Amino acid sequence: MNLVAIACLVVILASSGHGIRCYVCTNCNEAKQLNGTQLQNCPDSLPACYKVFANGDVTRSCISGNLDVGCKTENQIEACVCKKDECNGTGTVKSTAIFGFVISFLVAKFNII
Repeated sequence: MNLVAIACLVVILASSGHGIRCYVCTNCNEAKQLNGTQLQNCPDSLPACYKVFANGDVTRSCISGNLDVGCKTENQIEACVCKKDECNGTGTVKSTAIFGFVISFLVAKFNII
């Protein structure tokens, strides 16, 4: 079971060597419109991703890390900021929660760490 723990550490360390990866697109409302060509490595000066919903359109990109993580709505515009790879896609909050649960379960079940 230590092999699983080592594999997890390698993945975590390998992914931390580059800037955050965000979807960068305008008018990309649906999941089918998102693809790997829209994923970009953000520069170190923009260490967060954002997603803005306004007038039925969605814009995604990199943004300064000075903002709080989460979503805020004002004047019928919702803006969300996150700080994990690909977090400004669709359904990513649910995916992240499921991933966290699976890792927690494996750690508890097999006493990995």
